[in-house]
Amino acid sequence: MDHSIANQVAHKGEIVIVDDLPANLKLLSEILSEAGYKVRSTTDPEQCLKTVQLRQPELIILDVKMPVMNGYELCAEFKKQPLTSHIPIIFISALDNSEDRLKGFNVGGVDFISKPFQHREVLSRVNTHISLYQIQHKLTLQKSELEDRVKERTAELTGTNQKLKGAQRIARLGSWEWHIDSGEMSWSDEMYHILGLEDSIVQPSLDSFIHSVHPQDRLQFEDSFTTAKLNISGFTIEHRIILPNDQVRYLKTIGESLSGPQLSQFCILGTTQDVTEHKLVQEQLEQASSVFENTAEGIMVTDAQRRIISVNPAFTDITGYTEQDAKGQLLEFRYSQLHNKSDYHDVFISLDEAGHWRGEMNNLCKDGSINPELITITAVTDEEQNLTNYILLFSDISTLKKSEQKLEYLAHHDPLTGLANRLLLNDRLQHAISTAAREKRSLAVLFIDLDRFKDVNDSFGHTFGDKILKQVATRLKHELRANDTVARLGGDEFLVLAENMNDRREIEILSQKILSIFNEPFAPDQNEIFVGGSIGISCFPDDGDSPADLIRNADSAMYLAKGDGRFTFRFYTRELTAAATDRLQMETALRKAIDNNELSLNYQPIVDPDSGQAQHIEALLRWHNPYLGQVPPDRFIPLAEATSLILPIGEWVLKKACQDMRQLIDEGHPLKRVSVNISSLQVQRCDLPVLVGRILRETGLSPEHLDLEITETVLMDEPDKVLESLNQLKALGVTLTVDDFGTGYSSLSYLKRFPIDTLKIDQSFVRDIPHDQDDEAIAKAIIAMARSLRLGIIAEGVETQQQRSFLMQEDCERAQGYFYSRPVPFTKLLEYLTDKQTV
Repeated sequence: MDHSIANQVAHKGEIVIVDDLPANLKLLSEILSEAGYKVRSTTDPEQCLKTVQLRQPELIILDVKMPVMNGYELCAEFKKQPLTSHIPIIFISALDNSEDRLKGFNVGGVDFISKPFQHREVLSRVNTHISLYQIQHKLTLQKSELEDRVKERTAELTGTNQKLKGAQRIARLGSWEWHIDSGEMSWSDEMYHILGLEDSIVQPSLDSFIHSVHPQDRLQFEDSFTTAKLNISGFTIEHRIILPNDQVRYLKTIGESLSGPQLSQFCILGTTQDVTEHKLVQEQLEQASSVFENTAEGIMVTDAQRRIISVNPAFTDITGYTEQDAKGQLLEFRYSQLHNKSDYHDVFISLDEAGHWRGEMNNLCKDGSINPELITITAVTDEEQNLTNYILLFSDISTLKKSEQKLEYLAHHDPLTGLANRLLLNDRLQHAISTAAREKRSLAVLFIDLDRFKDVNDSFGHTFGDKILKQVATRLKHELRANDTVARLGGDEFLVLAENMNDRREIEILSQKILSIFNEPFAPDQNEIFVGGSIGISCFPDDGDSPADLIRNADSAMYLAKGDGRFTFRFYTRELTAAATDRLQMETALRKAIDNNELSLNYQPIVDPDSGQAQHIEALLRWHNPYLGQVPPDRFIPLAEATSLILPIGEWVLKKACQDMRQLIDEGHPLKRVSVNISSLQVQRCDLPVLVGRILRETGLSPEHLDLEITETVLMDEPDKVLESLNQLKALGVTLTVDDFGTGYSSLSYLKRFPIDTLKIDQSFVRDIPHDQDDEAIAKAIIAMARSLRLGIIAEGVETQQQRSFLMQEDCERAQGYFYSRPVPFTKLLEYLTDKQTV
């Protein structure tokens, strides 16, 4: 063996030899072992397949011809296996033709060694392929190592990029690059988030960026990029953008120009950061600073030890203390003697427990005055809940306190007279009742109502009337004891609460004393006028044990005094309550009468005395209640007028009468008109001409078929207003009759002034004819006066033939009364008109 060749082997390795001839195996093993190779040899191809899988050599040498599996087949099997596919395989064969060699190369062999073996050839070929394998293996390892390093570096870069993206996302900071020459732009993913764009829809471009900018900031934004392009310079700009959802955000964009040999073209690198939250915080801080400096409330800021570190200008304006005066002082340094030190102690206990306190305190000012202040103190803590500061905010509420006192006074006193009002009276009366009950004493409530005070207001005006009320209040206060309460309930109603009344005689003396204040005339505006008063009295405990009961019962007694002639006093009796209860029950029932269909109309014919032929009819209201029965008109009509129920009831009567009259005309009955009584309240409080016109249109009744009856007192109450209303009614075409003529003013002047068509002689002048010569004379005079004034005349209350004969003799145009017919329901009226006979 040539040792010089063996010594040239730089790298030794492991070789596997497979040959069915042991001699060949031995020879090759010796050659290669001596050359420094580790050799494994076998005659079993299948066993070789298994062992090589467990431990791979660096070279495999195969005999081509073997009985069980030839070398080509075994090579093919090795190349199929991932662990052995890369191992070089050399064939040994005595065959030396090209086809055999080509077949060996096709199955993966790398070389051939011819038999018989040439020592030098074997080592040369083995050395060559072992070296190639080792080089290839090293390159593979290097490649793998390089790939690992690339993967590691890629991972590092990916991680860095993700961190960068994360940092940009957290900071709301996007980056971009604008190439000036090409106009191309690129930007980071965060730019999409900041601009609210989708990367799959919008490509990065300066136009897309500009389009997102708020229109009011767009020109400045474009100018920044244009200036940077022309001057190759940088810029910093704050601007707004509008997101696709119309939300406005604040951005800060910074650009820096870059150029150099390493860059193919000029570009501007930049960042854009969403600074909305920072902007809002900055604005809030500016607002807080502005509030601190400009608010009208005083503000003090202290440290954790309550030492003042800052005050605002309002603090100085309110207290007079400058910031230099206050700094270093304790929060409570303006403590006044109006408070105990324990009050401040309670404040700080509340701050420790709840973190805040709110309330009112009276504090010192620099000039020594004391201000009432509304104060709010808040404890400020850091993130770890450690106390850092106290903030005290206060307002000067001295004006508010004065207003409260004024409002308190106005809430409990009558603004005109300064007397106690109903609210204060109730409080004092309740307290007086409690005291009297506890001490077993009595008290009196005196309800005072001025007599005919409405006439004063109507004649002289409400301003004059108010002056009278003030003088009454002054006189009452002057005459009463200091511990008596005088109150004005409203209008011309006053009330006196007299405590510690020993007996009825003492109350009577007090009442006379009160009435005496009306003995002297009142003289506001140098006009002397006498005003009287009526007094109703209730006593505790006999007449009630609550303010409401005592006032109500005194009110009832006052009406009794007015009914007994006015300018006197009356004590309450239980019978008054019974009467008031009956009146209230009747009022309640009357309010439901229309809806419950309880009202009806009766009609009384008005006839020609000579022929007995009915010419007109008068509508007379009737009320039948299921519980009260048939209620007389003289009971419920005054109640309706007193409660203003006469307005809806009067409207119902007018409409029903017009409907019935229209039916009579349609059926051919020769009646001229229907008369309907109108109350003074209807004339005064509703637009009567409008109401009459509407009802005539709704019912289809012609105006000449309607006659409205009014009393003399209606004409004399606000005559100007009444005249206007009557003229409008006459313009509609209706006729007007004065009812109960002779019982009121009976003034010729108003007969001339008002557009009256007919006079109706009151039944009181007809009833005693022919027995009373005075009544005959009055009746004759009225008939003669009506004839001379060219007015129609009706005599009511005709009940006898003698009365009819008298009227016929005096040529009275029309008459009505029981002699001709009682008031009858509409159905009976139809019978009367059909039969032309008295029912």
